[in-house]
Amino acid sequence: MKNAQKPFLLLIFVINFSILFCKLNSSDRIINKPDPPILVSKSDESAVAEKGIDAVPGEDAIFIEWHSAQDEILGWKIYKKEARVGSFQFLTQFSKNDTSFIDANVEVGIRYEYYLTAVGFKNQESAPSDTAVYKLLNKAVSLGNTLSQLPVFEWHYSGVAPVLYILRLLENPANKPIWIARVHPGYQGQQETALYNFDGTAAMDSLQKNKTYAWRVDEIGSEASSGSESNWKVFTVPK
Repeated sequence: MKNAQKPFLLLIFVINFSILFCKLNSSDRIINKPDPPILVSKSDESAVAEKGIDAVPGEDAIFIEWHSAQDEILGWKIYKKEARVGSFQFLTQFSKNDTSFIDANVEVGIRYEYYLTAVGFKNQESAPSDTAVYKLLNKAVSLGNTLSQLPVFEWHYSGVAPVLYILRLLENPANKPIWIARVHPGYQGQQETALYNFDGTAAMDSLQKNKTYAWRVDEIGSEASSGSESNWKVFTVPK
């Protein structure tokens, strides 16, 4: 009878040990620090899909985006400082479903640095993410254009001229890209102009009559990760 009980007792021991191991393993996953979030790499200035840290069209604000390295987290914290000044300070916290943030508490001409951490189930923070850096420039203003199928675009800048402009023209409201042009400054006062499709890269040789379009101008600074984005200007080509 005693020999018959041995397999049964051994089975009970194995089951209890397995339950204890699973509990410990689960506890370890919760106690361990989560992996840091991954910042989205900044796209090329003339890319169709704009990604990563950037200026916000028409605003003095900086856009940041990231994605998670794992699912088992509660949320994120973001820290900020002025470049080469002081230490990072806690800025704000997000839920795990948030993957972007717009910082409107910034000034033109100041370079800012940011990093994020992931927050675990017991409020333990991950190591910092990589650092994202950006400096806002003055936006292009007084946008205007001729109302024709081959319009001339005009804008003004203030302060120091950028090293490059990116002119973006979309079909509105479909947001279909028509033309993304790299325009080099003319350095003739503070006014710049560009003739539609001067570089031959537009999606069509001329704009269509009775169609509505929107365009804006991005300024690219001499420093890495510096720039601005103007308001969108909307117009319709007459019949």
